[in-house]
Amino acid sequence: MKHAPAIGPVVPQECSDCGKKFNVGGPIWSAPIHDQDWVVSTLTGVKSMKDRYPAYDKITSVLTTVSEVPPTPPRPSIVRCVLVGEKCSTVGFDP
Repeated sequence: MKHAPAIGPVVPQECSDCGKKFNVGGPIWSAPIHDQDWVVSTLTGVKSMKDRYPAYDKITSVLTTVSEVPPTPPRPSIVRCVLVGEKCSTVGFDP
């Protein structure tokens, strides 16, 4: 397996608002990350056979949490600078 640096959109080296260097972060959630039908079906099946699962509470907790994740990603907004005290930290991604 070969690993390589990620490729992203072209951005200037510095923020046009504050002149600070851009930092890149990720991963970015760009599509559904779970098959909701499978999660709900599995959760229903586990709940109907509670006595078969020694880790029932953990399994239902995880599946319930996953089932509550919105099916589509939230739409990101552009955030150029985050002011913390007197220091401007640059954070940015385009929608």
